[in-house]
Amino acid sequence: MTETAKAVIDRLQGEAGYATGGEVDRLVFSGLDVHEMLNEIEQAIDTDKLSVEKLQEIRVEELKDFNSKILQAELKNKELKKELDSCIQTLIEASVAASITQDIVVGNLVDKKIADLAKTHKLAVDYVEKVTGKNIDVVLAENAELEGSGDE
Repeated sequence: MTETAKAVIDRLQGEAGYATGGEVDRLVFSGLDVHEMLNEIEQAIDTDKLSVEKLQEIRVEELKDFNSKILQAELKNKELKKELDSCIQTLIEASVAASITQDIVVGNLVDKKIADLAKTHKLAVDYVEKVTGKNIDVVLAENAELEGSGDE
């Protein structure tokens, strides 16, 4: 296991303190190889730099992976929105067909589902407002009132 630069410096200061009887400030270099000390510090600093670079590389890879997952989720979301819009369009067509054939049961069932979808989907909102000639909030309030009176 390689030492960090700080650990090497601390260790060498300890060795220097031992060699000088604890007086690091009055360092006597007898028995200590200053060049070896400097080389150890330089190696530790290089090791720290490599560790930081490696961590940065890992972080960059993690960010790339995360961004890739976000893009995939956005694409999936777009696909699902297209599918949902297609389903809403099919419900609208079923509502129109039920209206033409005067199939009240199917018409009511489909229109209720469209009204539910209108709470969160613009395509359904546009259709309900066009057909009723009313603001969606008014239509939803009327539907809620009718449902409330039907429970009694």
